[in-house]
Amino acid sequence: MVVVTRNISERKAYEEQLKMFAYHDPLTELPNRRLFQSNLSDHLNEYQKSGKGFAVMMLDIDNFKTINDEHGHDIGDEVIKEFGKRIQSSLRESDFIARMGGDEFIALLTNITSKKDALEVVHRVRRVVEQEWDVSGEEFAVTTSIGVALPDSEQVTNDELIKFADSALYDAKSLGKDTYQLTTIV
Repeated sequence: MVVVTRNISERKAYEEQLKMFAYHDPLTELPNRRLFQSNLSDHLNEYQKSGKGFAVMMLDIDNFKTINDEHGHDIGDEVIKEFGKRIQSSLRESDFIARMGGDEFIALLTNITSKKDALEVVHRVRRVVEQEWDVSGEEFAVTTSIGVALPDSEQVTNDELIKFADSALYDAKSLGKDTYQLTTIV
C-alpha cells in the first residue's frame, strides 16, 4: 500500500492571490471594473425579473491632475486610496463600489426607488468627500463630480447604464465641477 500526500496550501494561496488580482484594484484593493460588471449584470437580471430599483453612480476627483502635478504621484496615489475609502464609508452596506481606473470610481446603488433615494446617497458622499483631507502631512480641499443613471426600462444594458452615468458625470464637470447630475434611462 502506497500513500501519497501533498500540501496544496501554497497552491491554494497562490490561486486566491490570482483571483484577488483579477477582480480587485491593486492600489485601493477595491473591486475593479471586471467585478463591477459582473455584479451589475446580476443586479440588472434581478431588476428585469422583479423591478427592484437601483442606480449606477460614477464619480471622480475634481482637479486630480493638479494634485498629481503639484504634489507628485505618491501623494496622488494616497489621495486616490483615501477617496476610495471615503466613498466606501459613505455608501450603504448593500451598495457596491469599484475603481474604474485613474481617479474614476463607480458604485452600484441598491434599493433605489426614486431620484430622491439616489440624491440621499449623493449628498452623503459629497459631505464625506468635502471633509478636511490630510494626506502624508499635506492638507487638501477635495471635491468630486458625480453622475447618476437610473434605469426606467427593463431593456437597458450594462453598457448603457455605465455610458449614461459617465455622460452625467461629464455634464456635472462641464457645469463647473463639485456638483452632480442625474439621468433616467427610458
